[in-house]
Amino acid sequence: MDVLVQVTHRLNNIRTTYYLNLIETSYSTTEIQRMLHDPLFISEFSECILSLQNEIFLQLTCLDQLGPLTIRDLELENIGPDHNIDNFGHDVSLLSPLTAADLTNPSECCCICLSPWTFTHPPFRITICAHTIGKPCLARWLNSTAHNSNLCPCCRTALCERRARRPKAADPPPAQAVIIGRVEAAFKQLGLCQRLHEELFGAEKGESYVRNAIEELNYRLFEGDVGFYLATDWVRARWGVRRVNWH
Repeated sequence: MDVLVQVTHRLNNIRTTYYLNLIETSYSTTEIQRMLHDPLFISEFSECILSLQNEIFLQLTCLDQLGPLTIRDLELENIGPDHNIDNFGHDVSLLSPLTAADLTNPSECCCICLSPWTFTHPPFRITICAHTIGKPCLARWLNSTAHNSNLCPCCRTALCERRARRPKAADPPPAQAVIIGRVEAAFKQLGLCQRLHEELFGAEKGESYVRNAIEELNYRLFEGDVGFYLATDWVRARWGVRRVNWH
């Protein structure tokens, strides 16, 4: 059975056993204390934690051996809303569509796509420099991620300030994506384990229990020279994996 599925079943069994015993003993305080100090009950928790530690260690070791995540083609995206093309000029009236013969006249075609004006590709005159460009082409150009997309494509006059850009989130390669998915699933189970421990032993003991488990795992990663460590944010109850060079 998959280790994560097995941990889920074991945690469900701990919860079910605990509350069934409470019901059968009419919520006896003595029985509650007996269960919480029962070595078998405690070992069940410990084995779940150990299984999750082993799974995370195994997956991070595999991920480390695959090397750093590679961004094959760095894609950028603009920050903020797209430009409204109508703020940069006005439409030029077009009484009738032109033919392919008009391509011989540069003033009758778009300098971006080199196509003649049509009703679906109307001419648009830029106010600042008076150049006429196909409206849809200019809209795509101004809102593209090209480093000079704030300039007129004809004369390079600045039409506006260049919007800030940032790297676009890229999906990891398939092999690494599978491993990352396993680590995230193990973190989710670790969270379930913490919540159940808090439910039975109290919030302070639950957090301390999982905190110690993460510290133990980080030490194992250090000893194995696995290039990751588990970063924790206990205020927001979040865990994350960070790259590190231990030696």
